Amino acid sequence: FEALGRRVDLHAAQGFSADCPELMAKPARARLACCVLLLLHGVRGTQGQRPGSTLDHYKAPTVSRVHPIHEARHTIWPSGNERCVSGHQSALHYHSSDFELQWLKQSAAGKICRIAATQIEDASMWLKYAARANANVAAHSRSSYAAVPGRSPLKYQPLLPVGPSAAQQAVLSRFDAGDEVHTYIEPLTGLARHPRSNWCGIRFGPRHHDPRFDHSGYDTSYVIFENHCDAHGRTRPLCDAGGRRLFFDLGCTVYDNGKPLSVSKGRSLGPSIPAFAQLFERRCIEFDRLFAWEAKPMDGAAWWASVPLRMKERLTFFNTPVVESAALRTGEGPAEGIHSPTSFLALLNATATPADFVALKVDIDGGPELQIVRSIARTPALASLVDELFFEYHFDFDNATTGWGDPANPRFPGQQENVDDALRLMHDLRRVGIRSHFWI
Repeated sequence: FEALGRRVDLHAAQGFSADCPELMAKPARARLACCVLLLLHGVRGTQGQRPGSTLDHYKAPTVSRVHPIHEARHTIWPSGNERCVSGHQSALHYHSSDFELQWLKQSAAGKICRIAATQIEDASMWLKYAARANANVAAHSRSSYAAVPGRSPLKYQPLLPVGPSAAQQAVLSRFDAGDEVHTYIEPLTGLARHPRSNWCGIRFGPRHHDPRFDHSGYDTSYVIFENHCDAHGRTRPLCDAGGRRLFFDLGCTVYDNGKPLSVSKGRSLGPSIPAFAQLFERRCIEFDRLFAWEAKPMDGAAWWASVPLRMKERLTFFNTPVVESAALRTGEGPAEGIHSPTSFLALLNATATPADFVALKVDIDGGPELQIVRSIARTPALASLVDELFFEYHFDFDNATTGWGDPANPRFPGQQENVDDALRLMHDLRRVGIRSHFWI
């Protein structure tokens, strides 16, 4: 094998131009050894090369230099060329699509539904891509670690990466890592929901309802998630051997509410822990640790009764309100909050590292949600820890009665802000490399 190795390395240095003709003329055992060594050489050649960004997952084949996730046509990528997934990179450049800029370049306050109505046709391109991304399944199936028997399917098919068409790319926003690697994401809009959400019916009232706004306000099929599957539906490893996949859920309610839960089309309505776990596992992201908070007092035995064993071993549940320091709550800055023993941000800072993939869901009605999200956007040390963020932003939806009550309700301090404030903060998160999504 050492002799064969030297000869394989020699051929490698010559570009394998002769395809090992001498070795292939040897007996079958030698030919097998040659093939093994050739494969090992290919693997060895890619080890130790840490990609320069979160999005630089693959080394392109010679026939194309387009990232496979973003290529319109299907490409089979040799397994030896597949790259690992890097930790968070703040150097990514965020590019807002023209669709998104229609919201950012003007004040949308007082005209949310008016602007949304002009975008219905273009939004179909975004929704078609999201539907493809939620339906391009692998042939094989895996067992879910989060599904509750009788509530969700116990097996799922991983979602293969799929690229948008040219028309879809024009509507979607994206993260750029150099000139050749792009990762797409849904554009930010003032609806903060599905682009055809019936919230505009709520805004205008029954006599002025636009029938094109015909989707539930709880339809999440518009969200374009991070995907760690390779072209064959296998999980691509994190580049750092010590990196983990972590999920933090601020406002989780129960684990099982006794009702069916389905995420097959990207939609989710129900307990958030199993919903997010299943949405992500379909994209080859199985969380190593999950941390969840719920302020409403729960019966501990009942709460844990339906949690699957594989989930129990990795889930930490805090039946307490999410709190931050007084300095953080009053907007005086996040430094003190990071070190407070009762702070969520302190736990995030102590638990996660930039080598980890971290997803965070924030939906704590009346809690310090705005302060937490702002601190992450404005503090590089915290921003470097979060890769994907889902936020139900409780802002003033043009004085409409929304799912979180009266705009003047003091329980929701965020409702003192309008749609422009919401768009600005979500855009700031994306500018520091965080895949931020308006959630329900």
